[in-house]
Amino acid sequence: MGELTKLNRAKFSLEEEFYNRLLDLLEERRKQKHKETVFSRVDNGVTIYPNTLIPSKEDLKKIVETAFWASLQREEGRPLAFSVAYNESVEAVVNNSDSRYFLFEESLPFSVQSITKIAPAAGRQNFGIAVTTEPELRIWGLLNDFSTPFRIRTLDPGQLTIRFLGANVAAVSGTTAILMEDYVSTSTWPIWYRSNNENPYTIDAILSILRTMRALHHGGALIIVPSDGQWRSSVQQDVPYPGDDHFTAIHEAIYELEQAEIKKKLESFEDRREDGDTNSVRVSWWRRRLDESSADLAQLTAVDGATVVTKNLVILGFGVKLKSAHSENPLSIYVTDLLNPKEQNKPSSLNELGGTRHQSAALFISEQRNAIALVVSQDGNVSAFIWREAGEGTEVIETGLYVYRHLELTL
Repeated sequence: MGELTKLNRAKFSLEEEFYNRLLDLLEERRKQKHKETVFSRVDNGVTIYPNTLIPSKEDLKKIVETAFWASLQREEGRPLAFSVAYNESVEAVVNNSDSRYFLFEESLPFSVQSITKIAPAAGRQNFGIAVTTEPELRIWGLLNDFSTPFRIRTLDPGQLTIRFLGANVAAVSGTTAILMEDYVSTSTWPIWYRSNNENPYTIDAILSILRTMRALHHGGALIIVPSDGQWRSSVQQDVPYPGDDHFTAIHEAIYELEQAEIKKKLESFEDRREDGDTNSVRVSWWRRRLDESSADLAQLTAVDGATVVTKNLVILGFGVKLKSAHSENPLSIYVTDLLNPKEQNKPSSLNELGGTRHQSAALFISEQRNAIALVVSQDGNVSAFIWREAGEGTEVIETGLYVYRHLELTL
């Protein structure tokens, strides 16, 4: 499990085993999602997840390989940032009340050339290049990502993530491909558990923040702390830009989104018919509000220093200078690279972690052991820093600082 699949450099042709395992993973997730939906609804208006949501093996290969080569192209000297959104049919999108789309009068061939031309219109964040089979792969327009079950997103040139029904399932980076369910999800759970007991909406907001931080190409640090105020003893000075009433928009959006999702699951088919499915509209509205508020928070990290938030993502301040003095006792540091599953929890040193931003984050976590530090480099690499105690999970043998590199693969 989790074994790396090497790519053919000349032809960029992934091994058959990778596609076979990926298709199995997609089908497992589709069945599980369908089962969860059936048991969560109390009426006959059950959302069905048909197997047509999954591309055929031939189409899957073409989508991945075309997206890879397109990600290496440049537009006016800048690398392309786009996502490819695959749907079973155009009708399925048009009939989805959550969809926002732009339909071309005539479809375009699904090719590197077509993607290169229209990628700037799609952008990195919420819109994707809409693709379906009719009977061959064609580009029929632009589509918001929220309503897309299967999509491929570019992180950087030659680096892709494959997402299905709300979760990243695989990633390709240069000459390496990995299946997320096999390895990445089990490796990163300690980070999200510390963030807010694995609250899915909080995790989504954090991932959205990190995506925007990467898009800024500036580098920055997000520090997530308990609300007891002890973190202040590990910074150099008073917070230069504290919030007067504290910024709570993300926390409020998460709460309202949770409530809207609950009401949507509990309402009957008759209620939706009479009220016009208002709860679905409310869910979509609060989800967009959460993304917008997360982007606002991410912008603060462009200021020199760290942005500090609570585990409910209430902003405490930004431009915070972390202490950079070395600890009197040497730190026990263990690094996991998500691109190299064979080297989990590899012993490392403070100097090997990176520059001042990374080393300061490491020292902060060594003092504030219930906090989380997320650092985005200017080149887009994302690292997480947490403190773990021996025996905390079968893979934790020693107490110390645990660092997770290439977290961008989860975005």
